[in-house]
Amino acid sequence: MHGCSPGGILISEGGNVSNAQPYPEQESEELGDEVIARLNPVTGEIESLEILFFSTRLLRSELFEVPVKADLRMAAGEGRGHV
Repeated sequence: MHGCSPGGILISEGGNVSNAQPYPEQESEELGDEVIARLNPVTGEIESLEILFFSTRLLRSELFEVPVKADLRMAAGEGRGHV
């Protein structure tokens, strides 16, 4: 997976999901299971998730959970039924 959606979410091959480029003031917190959250220092909102050893995890047959709650919405201009 790689690229940028119209909503501004970046997904990299290295296991990063981000809606903001990294910046020095951004705070980091390990959420467990080698998942790092990059937080906005003012709002506390997650701006980026880094899943360490992402490629290795893909080769395994076991599932893992990312310990966050998400508010997922369709990007502007995207219709229903598109997969």
